[in-house]
Amino acid sequence: MMEDLPKIRGLHSLRMLMEPGEYYYCRCGLSQNNPFCDGSHTKTERFTPLPVKIRMKQEVKWCDCRHSKTLPFCDHSHRELPGYVPKTTHEQPEE
Repeated sequence: MMEDLPKIRGLHSLRMLMEPGEYYYCRCGLSQNNPFCDGSHTKTERFTPLPVKIRMKQEVKWCDCRHSKTLPFCDHSHRELPGYVPKTTHEQPEE
């Protein structure tokens, strides 16, 4: 299982409106509280949570593939991973 980590949770960023505070980003991808740590990293030998301070209310694009070079934030590295499919814009029917 170690060779499969970090677990890729998704191939798009997780956009969330965050309140100021300290958060712990899950680097292993095993957390049931994605993208935040729930202690699941204790099953691994090499992952620990990444502390993140949010200083003001803002939208954050969290990395969900765990391959970003700017963890915990998305840098669109997921676009280079196998299985990535770009999001498409769906046109709304006219009323």
